Amino acid sequence: QFFFSSDSYLIIQETAALCAIDVNTGNDFSRDISNINLDACESIAHNIRIKGIGGKIVIDFMPTSQKNRNQIEETLVSLFSSDPISTTIYGWTRGNNFEIERKRSKVPLSLFNQ
Repeated sequence: QFFFSSDSYLIIQETAALCAIDVNTGNDFSRDISNINLDACESIAHNIRIKGIGGKIVIDFMPTSQKNRNQIEETLVSLFSSDPISTTIYGWTRGNNFEIERKRSKVPLSLFNQ
């Protein structure tokens, strides 16, 4: 678990095929889901970079409005726009997950923990 803004956290699970990232509110039910999702974007980009995550990345944000989904997409495009590693933002899937594909640039950090 990787905590961000108050009690909210990310669960990041890497497999050989893809990386799944799940956004959770934790015990903080007083915050608006839209704000939690937007706050998660920066933490997601940071974790992808420092952990060397590449390949297909699927993010399960908290259920939210179409307006917030557009804000999330704009935020992630902005966060990865100046990144030297080739990153393709595919956006929202039919299952309401967010999909990114990123070139593998180094050995994933998770392989060192085995």
